[in-house]
Amino acid sequence: MRAWIEVLALFLATPSWAATPEVSAIVDKHIIPGYETLATQTIALASKALADCTPTSKSLRDAYASAFDAWVSVSHLRFGPSEKDDHAFALA
Repeated sequence: MRAWIEVLALFLATPSWAATPEVSAIVDKHIIPGYETLATQTIALASKALADCTPTSKSLRDAYASAFDAWVSVSHLRFGPSEKDDHAFALA
C-alpha cells in the first residue's frame, strides 16, 4: 500500500509540462533531418554501386555503412511514406 502512495505522490508532484513532448521540435530536429540524411546516403550508395559493385570496394562498403547508419537513426519511425508499400520493411 505504501508503494502505491509513493507512486501517486510522485505522479502528482510531476509537472504536467514535463510529460508533454514538443512535437514540432521532434519533427524539425529528428524526423525530417533523419529522413533527409537517409535519402542523401542511399543516393550516394546507389551511385557508388553503379560505379563499382565489387564486394571488396572500399568506397561501396563505406557508402553502405553510412546508409545503414542513416537508416538505423530513423528505423523506429513507423508512419507515413515509410510504411507505404512496406518501404520500411524492405529497408530493414
